[in-house]
Amino acid sequence: MNRKSHRPLKKRCLPNQSGTWITDWDQALAASKELGRPVLIDFTGSDWCGWCIKLKGEVFSKPAFIEYAKDNLILLMIDFPRKRKLPVEQQTANQKLAEKFEVEGFPTIVLVNENGKEIKRTGYQPGGPEKYIDHIKSLLPK
Repeated sequence: MNRKSHRPLKKRCLPNQSGTWITDWDQALAASKELGRPVLIDFTGSDWCGWCIKLKGEVFSKPAFIEYAKDNLILLMIDFPRKRKLPVEQQTANQKLAEKFEVEGFPTIVLVNENGKEIKRTGYQPGGPEKYIDHIKSLLPK
């Protein structure tokens, strides 16, 4: 484990206040506990998987989704790129998470609670950001 994951979170520095993606599991869970939000994990092949690229282009990069996520989710990207190299420790961490969640294809979207327990999983859904937000809401506990 790296030291960064053990630093206390500061309100003004929490991930996802701008709807941005983080890549560290421990940081995502800490933010989830701090903010009381589920983590949306995107297992992706960001530079080669056609459906992953489509999901990012049609949903994850759109202002409506970014605004929703900013107030409702912690966004965690677990990437398996082919054209660029991730640091070895990131590759190892990503592989462990893919094994933990038994990811068999990309994109796999897994929603987890603050303890890292799976709530539901999904993947690409057509219809743009508003429809995807409704889909995500339908997967979360009421």
